[in-house]
Amino acid sequence: YFPKNHTKSIYPLNDTYTDSNSQDTNFADDQYIKISGNDPIQRSFLKFNLNQIPSIADILDSRLNLTTSSSGGSFDVSLHNISTEIDTDLMTYNNQPVLDIDEFITTSTGLVDIFDITALTQEWVTNSTSNRSLAVKVTDEAQPNNIEYYSRDSNNIANWPVLQIKYES
Repeated sequence: YFPKNHTKSIYPLNDTYTDSNSQDTNFADDQYIKISGNDPIQRSFLKFNLNQIPSIADILDSRLNLTTSSSGGSFDVSLHNISTEIDTDLMTYNNQPVLDIDEFITTSTGLVDIFDITALTQEWVTNSTSNRSLAVKVTDEAQPNNIEYYSRDSNNIANWPVLQIKYES
C-alpha cells in the first residue's frame, strides 16, 4: 500500500459576523464577513464540513484563505477554534460562542489573509465529534482596526473563504 497525496478546496457550509452596535441582528446572508475593534466590535464565524476527508488522513498542510473586500491597514488578525456547536443562521452578538484560547495569528496584508491551521485540521479530521468552526477577530479589539472579507454569500466564488487542504491517505 502506497499512500496518495490529495488536495481539496473546502468552502464553509455557513458564515456570519456579529456586531456590538447591532447586538440582536444576524448577518448570515450578508455578502461580507467583518472584523473590527473598538466601536463597533465585529467578529466573524465560519463552519466547515470535512466529511470528504478520511479520518485516517495525514494532514500535510491546511490553510484558510480569506479575501479582503476592504481593509483599514496592516495589523494582526486572530483565528480561534470554537469547541461548541454553532448555528450561524441564529447567531448574534448577544449569543455568540466563547472562543477557545488557542489562536492562530497572521498579519493582514489587505489582499488575502492566510492562516496555517494544519494541526487544527488534523484534530478536526481525526476526532469526528469535534466541531469544525472558527472565529476570526482583530487581535487587539481595543484598537479601531477593521477588515471586510468576502463571505460565501458573495456573488463571486473566487472570493469566498476557502480551506486549502493537502493530505495523504
